[in-house]
Amino acid sequence: MKLSVLNLLRGGVFSLAVVAAFAFTQPTPVVQYAQDPDTGIWYDLTDQNPAPDTYSCDPEDDSNCRVSSPDEFGMPINSSDSDRELNVIDASKLTEV
Repeated sequence: MKLSVLNLLRGGVFSLAVVAAFAFTQPTPVVQYAQDPDTGIWYDLTDQNPAPDTYSCDPEDDSNCRVSSPDEFGMPINSSDSDRELNVIDASKLTEV
């Protein structure tokens, strides 16, 4: 009886530690890149949201605005990023790759 109570206590402490580890872990942001079609420069848009003073994703056939890697192998972040291209409004507010 004593042994089973001790095992239950150990299991409870372990479970509490696992829950605490996940509760206080920050999620990693989705890495996002985009290439300016005019200059060919790649930008890291991971912590940057489209705004009137930074960039926008404008409709354009056969293009992807935000992708997962800064090369031709990058996959679109969202399906809504397909058939859109990057429109850089202020490059000084963006990070070049």
